[in-house]
Amino acid sequence: MELNRKRRIFTRKIAKELQSFKRDISKKKATEVMEEAYRIVCVISIYEMLLEMSQDMSMDTVQELIKVPGVLSYFYDQWLKIQDSFEYELQDCIVSEVSKICMKNKKSNRGNGYDEKACCY
Repeated sequence: MELNRKRRIFTRKIAKELQSFKRDISKKKATEVMEEAYRIVCVISIYEMLLEMSQDMSMDTVQELIKVPGVLSYFYDQWLKIQDSFEYELQDCIVSEVSKICMKNKKSNRGNGYDEKACCY
């Protein structure tokens, strides 16, 4: 019973933080909102994950997280410190697709004066 009460306190806490975050974002100009797009997506995702995870958290965990001021911002700041592989994965995908396109063009343009070495990354 006590655990469920603590979980409700925690979920209300993060809901209020998200509401405050959204209110702050709504006061910004459109260009500022666009500049904050990544942060907005991340904070909402952090909220959703914590909300879901809270149902399985122990009493100790819930109590500790309740104590953290600005827990959504805290986790966002921690996330920013982690090496993000997004750009590397995107670049690998692009390089791979460029190679596939070039290979396709090499096969279809053989004998037409197509420079096979010009289309390599």
